[in-house]
Amino acid sequence: SHMVKAWTPETMEKLFHVFAYLSTANPMSLAQEEKAFSYAVPILQSGADIDPVTTMILGTALSTSGVTSTKAGTWVREMLVRAMPGDAKHNATLKRFGLLDENDKPTWFTDGKPDPVKALRIAGPIAAALPPEQRLPAEMELFGRRGGGAFAVLANDQMLERARQLREGLENPGNKQRYENLVDRMRDTTTKGTARSTLQEFNVAMIELGTHGLPLATAALHAFSAGLGWFSGGH
Repeated sequence: SHMVKAWTPETMEKLFHVFAYLSTANPMSLAQEEKAFSYAVPILQSGADIDPVTTMILGTALSTSGVTSTKAGTWVREMLVRAMPGDAKHNATLKRFGLLDENDKPTWFTDGKPDPVKALRIAGPIAAALPPEQRLPAEMELFGRRGGGAFAVLANDQMLERARQLREGLENPGNKQRYENLVDRMRDTTTKGTARSTLQEFNVAMIELGTHGLPLATAALHAFSAGLGWFSGGH
């Protein structure tokens, strides 16, 4: 909760369903998931006012493609930091990818705030149209080795649809109610035995949701995983 500045009980409860839902789509444990998010969410929210939920969704999408451990956070962080305007050389590359207009204003902001998914939708088709011998070097030049890895995996229709599905699931009233009920039950109980029972019910609910409501379609993403070794050097 500290990562997204959720310090009151009310805001913490709202955050509960985000972590609970995304955990059903994430191959990492909750502890690993939190650690990965911690490498991206605080700096992007505090430094660029980027929606933390969007950052967590993109990190989850990366992890289901094989980019696990802290890479799911560091890769997203570097991609979005480098999508911001910089010096003349950097800005020229941003313009090449459609992320900066002729007046050096970002094209991927929505209502004055960075919109990472919009950036991927703008730059993805432009990158895809480049000759193979130019694409990866151009992506590495703009986003860096780690950020370029995130962009290569995320900037396509399949992964953007995956991100849309995750967002849709988070905003689904039925899913929200499920987690609110679990929070209410945990708040109203005090004994360890009841707490354990509630936790077991929570785990069952997560498994059921992951099995029936959120098919990961990992088979369709194996092609991405096969190419990730190119980018796997460090965090």
